[in-house]
Amino acid sequence: MTLKRLNVIAAVASNGGIGKANKLPWKIREDMDFFTRITTTAQEGRRNAVILGRNTWASIPPKFRPLPNRINVIVSTQLESVNEGVYLARSFDDSIRLVESLHDDGLVDEVFVIGGSRIYEVFFLIPRTLRLVPCTQLVSSRPILNLQSSLDLKIRM
Repeated sequence: MTLKRLNVIAAVASNGGIGKANKLPWKIREDMDFFTRITTTAQEGRRNAVILGRNTWASIPPKFRPLPNRINVIVSTQLESVNEGVYLARSFDDSIRLVESLHDDGLVDEVFVIGGSRIYEVFFLIPRTLRLVPCTQLVSSRPILNLQSSLDLKIRM
């Protein structure tokens, strides 16, 4: 049995930005609480998996790595090693095969793609059902400058 769908979750600014200097350009406690709740709520006896790129992994403060109560899968050709309990996939296809295997073994419930921009772009091209987790587009009266990543969800929603 394979996964029925992948979940894509992202906090997106009104201008489409998802990051600034490899970090979220805002700190909203409710947003982080929502992210934690949605990515950790799983069927009893299973955990959800999160798939993320190397830069997104590096942007998570070390005290929060790996993301607790989730199976962390990092997609990277550059990392040599990762924390204990974290999986390293060398390609996008490898990450899918890995989480499908963990799902088939009864370990994984839902899979969440959590960024960054390159990871999102590739997963939008995978021919399978994607579920975009509803999130509020953030509107700011001050501009978010020097966005390194932008995600155009308008044409995909």
